[in-house]
Amino acid sequence: MRRSHAAGAEADTGAYVGTPTLHVDGTVWFGPVLRAVPRGERAAELFDSFRVLAGDADFFELKRTRTGGLSFA
Repeated sequence: MRRSHAAGAEADTGAYVGTPTLHVDGTVWFGPVLRAVPRGERAAELFDSFRVLAGDADFFELKRTRTGGLSFA
């Protein structure tokens, strides 16, 4: 995750990408924006799911209203 963020931060991302970023398969993505840090198997499941979406050439954004506060646990 850290390597992916660093690669995204160093890439030419244009005007629409902020922090955090992921650099996946040659493309820089803004996100993920999560209210809590996923751990273990759940983290791997979320990342794998993202890679499926990111692999679709027509996919570019997914967003919903924020719910709940941040958790730093």
